[in-house]
Parts: sequence; structure tokens; C-alpha cells
Amino acid sequence: MNKTRMFFHNLENTLKAFLIKILFKESLLVPPDKIDFTKIKRILVVRQHDPMGDVLISTVIIPNLKKAFPDSELDVIARPQLSEKDIFIKSPVIKEVIVFIKKEFFSPFRIFSFIKMIKAKKYDLAIVAGSTSVSFTSLLISYLSGAPVRVGYDGEFFGKKLYTKAFLTTPVPYDATVIKHQALRNLDILTYINIPVVNKEHYMHITEAEKEAESEKMKQNGISKSADIIIGMHLGANVLSNRWPVERFAELSDVLAGNSRNKIIVFYGKKESGLAEEFKRISNNKVFIQEPIPLRRFAAMLSLLDVFICNDTGVLHVAAAVGTSTVAIFGPTDPEQWNPLGEKHLWVRNEEKKVLSIRMEEVLQKVKELL
Repeated sequence: MNKTRMFFHNLENTLKAFLIKILFKESLLVPPDKIDFTKIKRILVVRQHDPMGDVLISTVIIPNLKKAFPDSELDVIARPQLSEKDIFIKSPVIKEVIVFIKKEFFSPFRIFSFIKMIKAKKYDLAIVAGSTSVSFTSLLISYLSGAPVRVGYDGEFFGKKLYTKAFLTTPVPYDATVIKHQALRNLDILTYINIPVVNKEHYMHITEAEKEAESEKMKQNGISKSADIIIGMHLGANVLSNRWPVERFAELSDVLAGNSRNKIIVFYGKKESGLAEEFKRISNNKVFIQEPIPLRRFAAMLSLLDVFICNDTGVLHVAAAVGTSTVAIFGPTDPEQWNPLGEKHLWVRNEEKKVLSIRMEEVLQKVKELL
């Protein structure tokens, strides 16, 4: 972070601390054993912070909440960036997805309308999901909802204790001494308030109609779900140090294409057309290269794959959320904390923690294990 950004970051935190001290009192604490579950009819999950992959990891709490409160209504607040609302829409267990635009805080009319709207819903429980940071905005939204029970991670470890003391009734201790998968950290929020955990997988609902539409498009490109083994590859990653070389993806594709039943689909991001062009130039086999498409179409396509191979980036968690087997290529990030949970989600990482050192044969072996 450069000096200018650091200055404004510190200024922002100072202003937030000042506002909390003059406008808010400490929330009355509600210990877990004092929560009356019989009164919980409306639940709000606040998840409008962090990158898409982090958001998808936090979706593990949704099926568990619905299992614990099958007759409740569950709403989610998401941000507009990266089409994150599309993670939650069309779900049979989510009643409403509320898109919150952070800039609305600067418009008195819009923010008062927003507060009036969420208060009118009379939430009984608000949960601030997330495991890697504490968001002032998310905590404030939970407070403004008026929910009598507001649960999320205590901000002490993140240097935001002031925020959580003002906005949460039930802060969850964060044990930084334990190395733990980030999905399990999200689930610890539920465990702390005695909500049983029965599911540890990402959650994103894709309709049969969405799957059928993408299946038809695959057929137009000579790919059949019933007759072929469909293998997807995503070439990109937002973090450059997480990108496995394109030539190794091409080499892997050529080997897999040696089996006539294998059909390869190559994906790339909006700003990664150069990777796709390079792949086409060096690949020895003709494969279906899918240009960037909206998130739900992309997720529907992934749901039809037999296995998905990708770098450590957000699309890995999209595939896991729709139930597709994955092989992830990891560099600096710890896969024990970030690779999706479950036996059908494998990963490759070497001692150097550099994707450039990972050989094609290592990834191929993991693909073979899944197929």
C-alpha cells in the first residue's frame, strides 16, 4: 500500500472510530445460551465484503441455517461488484437477495430508504459472514437491521474491536493460533451459537433450465454430456503469481485429448484474451474455447463438467459451489485453508510454493485420480 493510500486508509479508520464513539453505545451482549431459537423466523446474512472466492466460501453457512430453521425466511445482502448477487439468486432457500451499493452511504435519502426497508423486515437474527477480515459496513448493516441478535467474528484480532462492541450482540472469538480451513471458520460462527453443522460444501443453486440451456450450447460445439468426458480448464487468475503457464495448460490439453472420449473446454476471464490466443497458438489439438460469459451461465457450464482444472482463484470456488470435481494449482496460498473441502477437490502444490515449478505430469495425475 503506497503512502497516499495508507494516509486515506488511516483517515477513514479514524473517522469511523470517531463516528462510533459519538453516535453509538456498546451493544447489549446476548450470550449463545440466551438465544431463543423458537423466536427466529427471519434471518439476514450480510455478505457484501471481500473477493468473490471468499464470498463463495462463506456460502457454507446458508444450507446449515436453512436446515436449522426450515420454516424461516432467509435474506442475503450482497454487493454489486463481480455479479456477486448472482451467487445467491434463484436459490429455493433464499427469499430475497438485497444488493447494497456502498456509495449510498453518501446519499441521505437513499441510506434512510435502505434503513427503513431492512428494519421493516423485522429480522430476528443477523449473521455477518466472513473469516479473513472485519467489515465496518457489514457490521453497521447488521446493526441497522434492528435484529435483536447479531452475530459475527469479534474484531479484536483484526484491530476492529470498537466496531464489534458497538454493532454485535454476540461476538464470536477468533482463534488466530489455529490453522483452519476458511469454510470451517465461517461455520464456527454457527457452532458458537449452537447451530448444528451438517454441510461443509460451498453453495450456489443452478436451475435445471440453466443447465439445459448450456448443455444445448455444448451440443452445438460437438460436446455431449451423456457420451463424452467433459474436462474444463481455466487459464487465468487475478493474482499473476497464481497463474500456471499457458504452455503447460496446452500440453495437458494435448495429452487429455489423446483419449477420443475426452472433450476439452477452455475458459478465460474478460481481461485474459491474450492467454486464450496464446493457448490457441501453441495447442496441437482443436478444443472448444469459451469466451467470457455471465457468472450464472459460467456456473451452469461448470456444473456439466466431469472435472475442472484451474489456478487458485475465484472460479475454483464457483466450480465447487455447483458440485463439480476440481484440480487446483496452488502457489503462495495455503491449500489446506483455501482449497474446497471434500474428496473430489484435489490440489497440486510443491515445496517451493511457486506455480512455475509445477510439472504437467503432476496435474495430470490428479485429473486421472478423479476420472
